[in-house]
Amino acid sequence: MKTVLIILTAMVVILLLFFNKITTPRYLSVMEHRINGLVLLREPTPMADTSDQWRLLFTTDKQQQTLTDWYPLLRQYIQAKTTVIDSTELAIDQPLPYDQQRSIGIVNPQGVLLGYFKPPFDHQRMILTYSSLTTHY
Repeated sequence: MKTVLIILTAMVVILLLFFNKITTPRYLSVMEHRINGLVLLREPTPMADTSDQWRLLFTTDKQQQTLTDWYPLLRQYIQAKTTVIDSTELAIDQPLPYDQQRSIGIVNPQGVLLGYFKPPFDHQRMILTYSSLTTHY
């Protein structure tokens, strides 16, 4: 009887650890971020006031359309509060360290520009990468 109880307990513990592992967002390395289209800045740039949300910055209609298509998928998979804003809504007194016409910027809740997504925009890769960034940063 003791042996059966020990074996069942071990099985339950292993299953719980397995489910915990597969439900936790993956931590991606800097190289994996780059492969998935995210460029992290070496020196993050203070950009905006603090907020309770992450912000995705767009400047063109094409970027806005990409984010409009991507946002519902993002909300299904990511717990972090995220808002999509036009970069002109931020009072930016310095040039941004990326090509605003092609890339989508990422500002954390502390108001710091961490990096940007570069084209081509693949929704699934963006979700995986953004999830890793918001969970582990």
